[in-house]
Amino acid sequence: MSERKILKEALHKATALSDILESEFLYLKDNDLDAFESIQQRKADVLLYLTQQSEAVFSTETADLLELETRESLRALIGTCKDAHTRNALLIDRKLASTKSTLELFRTSHSHNITETYDRLGKLPSKNRPVKQ
Repeated sequence: MSERKILKEALHKATALSDILESEFLYLKDNDLDAFESIQQRKADVLLYLTQQSEAVFSTETADLLELETRESLRALIGTCKDAHTRNALLIDRKLASTKSTLELFRTSHSHNITETYDRLGKLPSKNRPVKQ
């Protein structure tokens, strides 16, 4: 495959990766884990292609202006993808921390039940009177 064709295909794949990462973010934001999971294989395939072609794309020097511009566009797009991936990873980490925190609330060994915390009207009981059960 010619260098120009490899560059063009790599740029196409990087654009696809950018689109996948944006979709991934929207799915994460909406808690649509099924849709999030459904695009993971496609993302892995694109990443594999870009990884395999990275040496061919970035190691060769060229005097061709079009190839230089394409290579720079590709570098910029990959930087954007890296930022989007980092953003998605942070969102996943926050969601995991929130879920762990919620699960920890259910796992606590405190023997409080709802009537000890709230009365039947949903108000906090006063310290002076016992809670009716």
